[in-house]
Amino acid sequence: MIKKDTWKSRTEAEAYFRKALKGWDPRCLDLWLKYGLRDNTAETENPESAVCLATTKDQEIAQSLRPNFVDLQPGSNQSDYLHDPAFWTDVTGHSETLPFYRYEPIVLWRLLKYVRPSVLWIYGGKSIMATPDQRAEKLQRTGTGVGGSGGHKNGRVKEIVIPNGGHFVPFEDVAGVAGPAADWIKQETDRWHEEEERIKKGWLELTAKQRASIPNEWLAQMDKYFMKGKTREAQVRAKL
Repeated sequence: MIKKDTWKSRTEAEAYFRKALKGWDPRCLDLWLKYGLRDNTAETENPESAVCLATTKDQEIAQSLRPNFVDLQPGSNQSDYLHDPAFWTDVTGHSETLPFYRYEPIVLWRLLKYVRPSVLWIYGGKSIMATPDQRAEKLQRTGTGVGGSGGHKNGRVKEIVIPNGGHFVPFEDVAGVAGPAADWIKQETDRWHEEEERIKKGWLELTAKQRASIPNEWLAQMDKYFMKGKTREAQVRAKL
């Protein structure tokens, strides 16, 4: 809440951000200045606040944190208040003992194992939110669960680290992010075409009736499976 959010003029505001965001690609910075600032019509009588952030700092904080002021104390087993999902939604894990929370990171972490599409992680090497250990955990987890893509070992998950990039690496090194992303998209598009051909192979040669019917092999395997079950049941009964 202590961040600066008003300026006397657009010129002053732009000078402020060109210094604060000097590591950004000029094209990204120009677009941010165009859409990230607005005339402060609510403060027309205050020349000190003629220009402000398009997204207020209050909105920015509200979208990053949810309040949990009736939180549990560390070590507590249950809440002292009746759960009201209209006000305290999706509080999970350690968040129950914290005054602020977001449930999405917990849910997303649990679901990472089941991601089916291929994933390319792109990080800024200087980002404090992408340490080597954190990156390794995500690389090893993504797509490795039931129904997932098979993960990194299957060539379906990969990471790229932009050495001099920070948390805002897409805005800092556009080409450094776009290049690997384009290569990955081409690789995955080629793979998709190959898979489509494998799926189609033989299928298009079948008649409409064959496509809508259970293959003979299914019936043979079902008979074999149930016969094994009956044999096993007879063996068990014989031992009784």
